Amino acid sequence: MKRLNFLYFIGIGFLLFLPFIRVSVATPPSWVKIKEGDVYIWQYNNHTANAAGAWMTDGIPILTLGVLGLWVGPFTEDQAGYGNTGTMSHEIDTVGDLGPDLEYGSNYQSVEITHKIVWSYTAGAENLGGGSGSYNWTSKDTGTNIWNGLIIENATEFALWHDDLTIFFDVYSWFLTSLWVNPNMDWAEVVAAANIGLADVNATATVVTDSVISEVNGFKITIAALAWGGANSLAIGLSVTYDECGLLNTWDLTYGTDTIMDIDQTQGGQYTPCQTITVTNPTGLIAWETGTSHVINWNSTSGITNVKIDLYRNVILEATLSPSTLNNGSYSWTIPYGLVNSTLYQIKITDVSNSLIYNFSDYFEIYTPPAPPTPADLTQEIPGYDQFMIVGIFSIISLIIIKRGIRK
Repeated sequence: MKRLNFLYFIGIGFLLFLPFIRVSVATPPSWVKIKEGDVYIWQYNNHTANAAGAWMTDGIPILTLGVLGLWVGPFTEDQAGYGNTGTMSHEIDTVGDLGPDLEYGSNYQSVEITHKIVWSYTAGAENLGGGSGSYNWTSKDTGTNIWNGLIIENATEFALWHDDLTIFFDVYSWFLTSLWVNPNMDWAEVVAAANIGLADVNATATVVTDSVISEVNGFKITIAALAWGGANSLAIGLSVTYDECGLLNTWDLTYGTDTIMDIDQTQGGQYTPCQTITVTNPTGLIAWETGTSHVINWNSTSGITNVKIDLYRNVILEATLSPSTLNNGSYSWTIPYGLVNSTLYQIKITDVSNSLIYNFSDYFEIYTPPAPPTPADLTQEIPGYDQFMIVGIFSIISLIIIKRGIRK
């Protein structure tokens, strides 16, 4: 009986203390755009015809294995399911908060995620194994379709984690930590950190800049022709870019001018859109005169507090209209004189807190109408005007002299 009373006492004490027990809930940092339940899909294209050319003749897969310690294809028969042209979808299960990487022991500041992978491929000429199929991608560690990934915060640590970016050559491992990055990643810092180690394997990393929007959105590793003891007769290139959400956008492996394999993000996923901005005015086929006032309009998702407004002409920054203005969807602008007449102007609106979130307007025209002609202009436009005036003046003087002579 005493024992039972003791247990009751412990139970009642626990219930009284329960309200003071707090459960820690993961809260990802604001820069993480991946959400639980999102599904991201990438298209894999294995160009076996190109791979059978100089890529195989020069033995680049084996050469790369020797230099970098990585096998970069083409895929063997037992790997055909992964190397075939098809799609890989990733469903996000959990998104953690920011902390040291304990999963892989790097201790780099990162956000841990878990995701499920489904691979689907169809029969076609590019498929080494032939046939088609769809199956869950089972983890060798857990035996289930649950994969542990990381979103690494720091640029230098990102480069080091990926072995100076060389891990990106290995499509069997980089999808754990490289399909998603910090959207605010400083790619110049990534490249600078990677080049220290890449020098040992005669490779060079450079930033990749989108030619249309003039924004850095990834990197490219180049191994110059003959850099590996003359064995690689052509240059090896790997270009990797990310979108404004930090999701892999393109992965393109080339040998010379031939694409060996490429991966692209598709629009078929089911995911929460990132913060976006869409310029709605000016639109195409519109012409604004210098000296007049107009309203610039845009739409945006919630969470963007202030925006920067720039004027571009032919993809080159012309002027900053406002370095920071409230994100209320409109901005009144009086077009200054002195701008060059052009139909290639654009308005760019950017989130002040995240330069990766922006949008360009359609091309529109800014012009200054010709000024009305002045008397001075007219004198320059009439041929022989000066001579005509001189003759006229002399004629008038002659008439006056003649008239006075007649009177006498």
